Amino acid sequence: MLAKVLAHWLITGLPLIVAAPVLAVLLNMPADGFGLLLLALLLGTPTLSLIGAVGAALILGSRRGGVLLALLILLGCFMDSLSMILLTVVPAYGVITGVGYDPIWFGVVLVSVVEIGLITPPIGMNLFIIQGVSSDMTITTLSRGILPFLAADFIRVILMVAIPGLVLWLPHLLGFGAY
Repeated sequence: MLAKVLAHWLITGLPLIVAAPVLAVLLNMPADGFGLLLLALLLGTPTLSLIGAVGAALILGSRRGGVLLALLILLGCFMDSLSMILLTVVPAYGVITGVGYDPIWFGVVLVSVVEIGLITPPIGMNLFIIQGVSSDMTITTLSRGILPFLAADFIRVILMVAIPGLVLWLPHLLGFGAY
């Protein structure tokens, strides 16, 4: 498993670490922040690769990938959607297709769960964006306001996991995927 984590980190994390100083210079980042940036990337990218690999390994022992879905929601509280998808899809995709799940179904459920994570308190990034736009709203008010939407999203994901045909009927009608 550690070899897979290392391979994943070499493909995703190392290019970020190599590109970070160049991008920092292009974006006029103060020079005193370079060290902290590289330290954060050197510590964070392998850790996140390990988290993704652990989530992918746990999915083998769980029914319908409940552990991976919970991990994605948890990561969504702290990370943006693109980073989360890039860090978890590589190790999880082989496992998902290896146990026989449809890749189209996995993609739809993955995006749904990632977006749930972005609005889940306490650190859902979209909550802070909304608070920044509407300065009179507090995080507490926003968190209470999104609870009905979170409930609806969780019901939607439960239905998509329990009845994969809900997700797959249109792609299969158009001739994509295997049913």
